[in-house]
Amino acid sequence: MRVLPCVADRFTLRREEVAEAIQGSIVAVFEMVRGFGYTDTSLTSKNTLLPIVFWVHHRGLAESITSSVALRPEREAICAWLHTMLLKGVIGAGSADTVLAAIRRAFTGADFAAPYVRADLQQFPVADITHILRGQGKDPQITDEFINSLLLTQKDAKQAFTILALLAPNLDYRNNFHADHLHPAAAFGRRRLAASGVPDSDWAFYADDNNWNSILNLAHLDAHENMSKQDTLLADWVIGEADRQQISQAKFCSDRSLPDPTLLAFSDFRTFIAHRPELLAERLRSTAAIPDLGSPGCWQDMARKEGLSGGNQLPLVGYLDSRDYSRMSDPEHQTPDSLEARARLVALVSSGRLMLPYSWAHVAESSPDRSKQPEAALARLELMDLLAGAVTFSHPAKIIALENSDTAPSGNILLSALIRATRDHVGRRRRFRFLELRR
Repeated sequence: MRVLPCVADRFTLRREEVAEAIQGSIVAVFEMVRGFGYTDTSLTSKNTLLPIVFWVHHRGLAESITSSVALRPEREAICAWLHTMLLKGVIGAGSADTVLAAIRRAFTGADFAAPYVRADLQQFPVADITHILRGQGKDPQITDEFINSLLLTQKDAKQAFTILALLAPNLDYRNNFHADHLHPAAAFGRRRLAASGVPDSDWAFYADDNNWNSILNLAHLDAHENMSKQDTLLADWVIGEADRQQISQAKFCSDRSLPDPTLLAFSDFRTFIAHRPELLAERLRSTAAIPDLGSPGCWQDMARKEGLSGGNQLPLVGYLDSRDYSRMSDPEHQTPDSLEARARLVALVSSGRLMLPYSWAHVAESSPDRSKQPEAALARLELMDLLAGAVTFSHPAKIIALENSDTAPSGNILLSALIRATRDHVGRRRRFRFLELRR
């Protein structure tokens, strides 16, 4: 319970509240994390649990978070988030106070004085926290370069559990599980290598810790699989386990990110190690992925996942008013929800399934002569250009004429000119402020 005071300090809870109410939440969170398989050794940062404690406490989940069937999706989301935060070391000891204070805004909103979780928050706010952490320069994204470095982690390293847990997310970590060598460790001694007929020229490769004792040759096994594995050669074990589970060897290997069953012989260890990185990296990318809602690649992925392919289908036509554009373009008021809305709209527009024309009202409201905040107006116009492009509603005075004409409205010349004018206006304001500062 040494964590109690820091929970109170870092999340500005009343001290008298700590001894009674929050103690149950802390115990519940530690029980839940134990169910994820963590021990005092593998839990490399207890500070990372503080946002979870805050959430469980203020949502009143202490009695149900560890066992409720209805909260299983919640537990899985928290588990994946915890794995990723621990791998990246986001909430380290040196900067914990600053980072935790920032994360609190994901729960309370912009009003830091608000003591409780905001009413509209229904699930642990993974996306909100990610958005805030990026603003703090603490990007939790799992990159390919980072994944490659993880794969050489040794069996007894503190991070090994977290990496292997991400690779086997469906394992029941409340029961017995084991981190085991796939090609058994005993097989890599000099006598066993000689007896196995491994050429002398390959001994150094087989004996390299980065090959036989790293994540590349490790896996979490449940109690039944571990009992059957022991020092059994990998190829023989796969045959036996696939038969016991009544599935094909190919499916057994696919489920465990193992290469093709024909590449599991001990004599093929070099080939096994060559294939494992790609298989493990793909699994880590899927289980530890945190979407970057601000990237064009994310929009493209959304379009593919939604099956948006344009084609000859007529698009839907929608209308966003100036307030919508303001909410999605103003950095000071952006939220994960507004970023996601923006990303989905761009995906729909890019796919040809949606048109979002702008109107004369947008132009009038964004005029640099009328706007008191020209920089915000410019951001609005640039987003309008991204979403609307050359598609524009006609001025009311021209509607009747256009209905009697086959001529389509011309491009976005007016919008382009207005963007240029607003940029010039913003530039003049910035230069004026600079001169004021110099004086």
